[in-house]
Amino acid sequence: MKLTEKKLNVKSIILITLILPVLVIGLSSAAIIITARSVQPQDTLDMKLLTKSEQILPETNEEALSVLDSSLSLSARSGILRYEKITAAEITEIVSSNASLQKVLSFMKGSFTSDMTSDSEDITVKYGEDTSTLTSILPGSTPDSFTSSFSEDILNATLCYEKAFSNMFFTKEDTDAIKLFIKENETVFSAINEKLTPGEVKFIFSADTKNEHILSLELQRSYTYSAHIAFKNTLSSIGSSEISIVFTFKDSYSFSYAGIDIGEDIMTLSEDGYDTLTVTPFVESDIGNDEFSLTFISSDESIATVDENGQVTAIRESTAPVKITIVLDYLGRKFSDSCLVYVVTPVEKVTLSETEITLKAGESHSLNATAGPDDATIKAVNFITDDESILTASKSGEIKALKPGTAKVYAYSEQGLICSYCTVTVTE
Repeated sequence: MKLTEKKLNVKSIILITLILPVLVIGLSSAAIIITARSVQPQDTLDMKLLTKSEQILPETNEEALSVLDSSLSLSARSGILRYEKITAAEITEIVSSNASLQKVLSFMKGSFTSDMTSDSEDITVKYGEDTSTLTSILPGSTPDSFTSSFSEDILNATLCYEKAFSNMFFTKEDTDAIKLFIKENETVFSAINEKLTPGEVKFIFSADTKNEHILSLELQRSYTYSAHIAFKNTLSSIGSSEISIVFTFKDSYSFSYAGIDIGEDIMTLSEDGYDTLTVTPFVESDIGNDEFSLTFISSDESIATVDENGQVTAIRESTAPVKITIVLDYLGRKFSDSCLVYVVTPVEKVTLSETEITLKAGESHSLNATAGPDDATIKAVNFITDDESILTASKSGEIKALKPGTAKVYAYSEQGLICSYCTVTVTE
């Protein structure tokens, strides 16, 4: 099994309680792929409709800080193999009382990362060893304000600290970069009454509420440079003015973790068919094959088996799926992922009794659906709506119109998630 570098595309990450561990991005990988014959369904239901989860947002500044603190602290202890910090700098705002001066200065806005002494750092961490340099960036007090939101199980939050708390985050490298930038422009203008004032600090992070991991972290800190400047030489006719320039520095962190990923969540096979799982173990790039192991497990070998290469072979048809689990044993811990395997005559289509209806708010209606072909092993069909604020749909197809609008009701097969939909228009 040859290991190659690969980024891990994490399935999801973080539950908002006081636990949020770690972010994922990727490490070394060993992918197992074999050509196979299998039955691949088409026109399947969007899985997002089936993975609606409760959205729990922090309600106070203290809760927002607890989420960030726990996520980083736990991340440092739960399998980080490497993390990378990239620092970027830019001028985000220029203000002048002189309109001509404002126009000329506008060319200065944008990145000036090239003026910084160091803009990136790639840190390799031996699994389980100290990562205090990472946890040292944690804030020591509650934020002055915070915002948070959810989008498809992903929590996005920003913690904002005002000047009184900011000083511990402003570095000599930051101020040196700003001074160098100003010095490089001294042939263009002269400055007096210069002042550099620390601004606010922001911690911006995103996390997946489903798998309890932090996805990304960015630390922003800003300074305001103020002075009275006068242009020189050919630009002297522009005059002079009080100006303020806002410099923003951004430290972006990405993390690599130990773990395992199966590329498929669901596999469908016909009897005597076979297919091979795409398996990616994430381990350190320089370790030997004897330093980790993979175990392949079938929940019912009378229905489907799996070998040491991840090849799944269908033995007989069954109305119940088989769970294939792969366990990575690495560095004294076990990581696992699984795939559901259906050995069936697959559903190829779902036919609805109606594809377009109009209801008045408050009315109810029943939809019927059948799965084909006739010899499909599992013919159960469920219903779901894509907008529960407009109408509700029971699993059996009972629709209740709530308010004016348009929504789709999907009929999807239990096996294969083959679907058709009915467009429902709700009027007053």
